[in-house]
Amino acid sequence: MSTRLVRFIHGKDRKQERTMRVICAVFLVTSALSFAGIAIADEQKRTAVVVDTAGQSTEVTDLYSHMGGGERYGFFGGSTPCLVVETGTFEIAIPLENLVSVARTGELSTVKYVLKSQEFTATGKLGSTDLTGKSDFGSLSISTAKIRRIDFKSPPTPGEEYEYKVSKPPVPATLTLLDDSVVPVTRLRRFYRYFSTFGYIMGGEWKPGTDEVIEFIRGESKSTVTMENIAKVEFGAGGALSITLRNGNSATGKLGSGRAGRDGVAGLCGTFERGHFFIDKKHVKSIEFVGGAK
Repeated sequence: MSTRLVRFIHGKDRKQERTMRVICAVFLVTSALSFAGIAIADEQKRTAVVVDTAGQSTEVTDLYSHMGGGERYGFFGGSTPCLVVETGTFEIAIPLENLVSVARTGELSTVKYVLKSQEFTATGKLGSTDLTGKSDFGSLSISTAKIRRIDFKSPPTPGEEYEYKVSKPPVPATLTLLDDSVVPVTRLRRFYRYFSTFGYIMGGEWKPGTDEVIEFIRGESKSTVTMENIAKVEFGAGGALSITLRNGNSATGKLGSGRAGRDGVAGLCGTFERGHFFIDKKHVKSIEFVGGAK
């Protein structure tokens, strides 16, 4: 190889090296600015005043709940830190970003929160979890069982409200409860538990899951019907149910236990006027999907 060609190649390599150094420097500066922005954003998070059952008051930033919303409450794409209020029928999962205040009286707590610029109130027992955050006295950790009050110093902003992203329009439905009250819902999903032996030589474990189908046993077979094809589901005693399809056909059967697969219905989850919810099947008499039988 000639000396001139070697010099050309080496010169080209040095130019590429300088270019790569410039790119790396730009990347490092950009990353540093991004992390600085994140740190600033953390410092600007809402401050809450937390009062425990002993009367001790603490100002807290970066308040975090170790109870994630998850699929049980109709959240997808990751867990959302929430405070859960158990009203006796519904479990309402309230993202901390939407929280305004919490006030305990006896065993019950009144929780105020904002959804789409409208304020709501939910009263019930707080779901058991720990809240953590930062204070002047270091990190704070407190059980929801020990909370007397929480008051945020500033209200939620519209940009902080949890937005549910879907790939297709959800099918609206109405739940008729055992007391004959009717509750409009949307983004309804079946919540089930199934027994998994995956990874076990002996035994197994119960796992949760959600989907948009109803599975039930007809005779010796299992049927799986998507909710978009259902007009109405009625639940009876002992796991009995009847299904009417949108085309007018109907069938009866029973729910499985989950031992043979994902054929049980432990409850239902989705959204309603007051936010994200979970409801145990034992409280539900029927589900009617908007549109009815065709």
